Amino acid sequence: AHPDRILSALLVGNTLVNVGLGSLTALMADEAGYSHGIALLTGVTTVLLLLFGEITPKTFAKRHASGYAVFIMPLVALVYWILYPLAWVFVQFPRALSRAIGSAPVPVESVTSRELEYLIELGARQGSIDKVREELLSSVLAFTEVLVKEIMIPRTQVVALEETATYEEALKLVTESELSRIPVYRGSLDEVVGVLHAKTLLAGVKKGIEPAELRLVKYIKEPFFVPEVMKVSRLLTEMQRRKTHLAIVVDEFGGTSGIVTLEDVVEEIVGEIHDESDVEEKRLKVLSDGVVLADAQVSIRDLEEHLGVEFPEGGDYETLGGFLTATAGRVPPPGSLVVWGGLTFTVKAADDRRVQKVEIARKPAAGAMATGPQHPAPEKLPAALQAPVPPDKVH
Repeated sequence: AHPDRILSALLVGNTLVNVGLGSLTALMADEAGYSHGIALLTGVTTVLLLLFGEITPKTFAKRHASGYAVFIMPLVALVYWILYPLAWVFVQFPRALSRAIGSAPVPVESVTSRELEYLIELGARQGSIDKVREELLSSVLAFTEVLVKEIMIPRTQVVALEETATYEEALKLVTESELSRIPVYRGSLDEVVGVLHAKTLLAGVKKGIEPAELRLVKYIKEPFFVPEVMKVSRLLTEMQRRKTHLAIVVDEFGGTSGIVTLEDVVEEIVGEIHDESDVEEKRLKVLSDGVVLADAQVSIRDLEEHLGVEFPEGGDYETLGGFLTATAGRVPPPGSLVVWGGLTFTVKAADDRRVQKVEIARKPAAGAMATGPQHPAPEKLPAALQAPVPPDKVH
């Protein structure tokens, strides 16, 4: 309960033993008539004290900490109570002196996230932490730095319902999309007025009420809006407090950027979660050695992790498609080449608004000039991301 007092008592005891042994050695040598050899005897005593009183016990205690602590604690407790009055003085004196001269106590430095990351990596290398635990702990540490806009479902992929839709139309959309929550908007997606819960919508059918008599507005819940730059860790806290599973993400002008679900948040920690209604889509597919076919919606963070590259920081993009558009200054049409960092990005599919599919090769195309930093070839993609694609499926 009072580690500073225990430490002070041990330091006082250690100092008394060292000084006492040196003084006793000199006194005994003088009494025995070896006054001319006091210096030599003191030196020998000091070496023996360091070996058997300092280095050896501390090395043993470090290697056998638990057992040594159980064995030595009764003696430590005895020393603590014997030297407590003197130790108390040594603890209180610097505190009183600090208050007298107006010096604030130096705060104890907390462990940084980088230090925790190093400890996790060290534990994984030494085998004390397995691969699953390492990935989970690393995800938890990174979780506090992730922004909502990095994990949200973008506006172009949001399934939403017009406020004026009929009950039958809403029921059809819920059935076809297999979604449990759908945003409801008025006029455009920039004006979301609520969230439709499929569970409550289907409850009306179970009650035997005719669809024509049911009003959609009865099943709409108040929407929860969050900014793009909110930390995901804070979003999780807010979702728990509000007991909601879906939030509408808005930009700095109040327009709808997308949506984020509780499942999206949890997946940042534990990885992808697929239920029976999910269609698993691999966004990175290995075509051949050093060539990868990527969905343009894959996040920059995932590309950095799996391809072993570092994209420029501060860019106004979160996905591969956004990076290529920002680099080219326009939406690059199919067949366009973008060379950067020792990688060649070939646009395989795109429309007037966005890039859809991109082929990534590690060797620059003939006649192209590479720009940006060069990166070493990354390790092989994890098995979960590998899905060989036959030539006729590449566009």
